[in-house]
Amino acid sequence: MTTVTVNVRDEPNYELLYGPNFGRRPQKGWETSISMIVEASMTLLVALVGLISWLPVFVVFIVLLVLLLWVGVQLGLQVRRWRWK
Repeated sequence: MTTVTVNVRDEPNYELLYGPNFGRRPQKGWETSISMIVEASMTLLVALVGLISWLPVFVVFIVLLVLLLWVGVQLGLQVRRWRWK
């Protein structure tokens, strides 16, 4: 003696991936690629907005780096001039 329980449900908007409708597959692929491009663009936009808050820190760092390099070059030129005298 065995009891078997079968649950059946209807999936709304279900589409067969592999079935008699082969012409729908390229369209589905196109829709998927477009949605992936949109998703990647939105992710990039969110990342850029997040980086904007760090922009002042980067600007200060770059200015200090350029200033340090400029001072180093000027000191190097003065040392070179001093040795030539």
